[in-house]
Amino acid sequence: LNETVPGKTGYGSMSSNNGEVSNKGYELIVKAHTTPNRPLRLTSTFTISHNTNKVEKLPVEMTGEYQMFKLFEGKPLYSMWVYDYLGVDPQTGDAIYRDVTGDGLITADDKLVVGDAWPDFDGSWRNVITYKRFTLDFNFYFKSGNKIFNYTRSFLETGGKNGVKRAMQASSLNYWKKAGDTNVLPRPKSTQNADGSTNYEQQNSRFVEDGSFIRLRSVTFGYNLPTSVAKAVGITSANVYITGNNLWLKTKYTGPDPEVTLNGESPN
Repeated sequence: LNETVPGKTGYGSMSSNNGEVSNKGYELIVKAHTTPNRPLRLTSTFTISHNTNKVEKLPVEMTGEYQMFKLFEGKPLYSMWVYDYLGVDPQTGDAIYRDVTGDGLITADDKLVVGDAWPDFDGSWRNVITYKRFTLDFNFYFKSGNKIFNYTRSFLETGGKNGVKRAMQASSLNYWKKAGDTNVLPRPKSTQNADGSTNYEQQNSRFVEDGSFIRLRSVTFGYNLPTSVAKAVGITSANVYITGNNLWLKTKYTGPDPEVTLNGESPN
């Protein structure tokens, strides 16, 4: 953490290892299989885990590069600290945000934690089916309860405020056009609203989405060649197989891939 130091040192701050974070959780593994000496064999492994993360000690407040993430004592790492978006005023087309302080203005004091990147649980379910020389191996991976800040939407669903050189999503066209419009985005507008907010504030909960998903991560189908065939080419054994990765995905997340890091990079 960057800690402020006296000016007489010649520096404004110094990095120090003086914060505390705790992690507490569990992991459960259940494994089942059929009788080994049968022609058709099945091995199934189910794994599920949960982790509770908490910042125990924090000498100084810290926010991320885009200030959507902020560290708080008593909260998890990667807590999403944004304005709480409540929708669009159907009469004016302006965005409505939660006025936490109740002073009639939307300022940084109205930002609040609306979720974090930690899942309630995650796990996998792997099955290996063997019949004589054939093997089918498939693995599902799942995660539930985590939140994702959709950077793609925050940059491309902005009502054109970033200029003509920045691409826009097709969803941007579903904006308020006349009194009475509902289930739409705010009207494109570059000036502030009466409460000091802007219609396309980037740091708001409209871009915080449910990151839960289940995906078929891998499927492998293989065949063990007969020993006689393998020896004919000078080897003791051989297996021919075909593998597919990320063949199916079920999620409500609207971004490119729910399995991303906080830097927006996908491990897949």
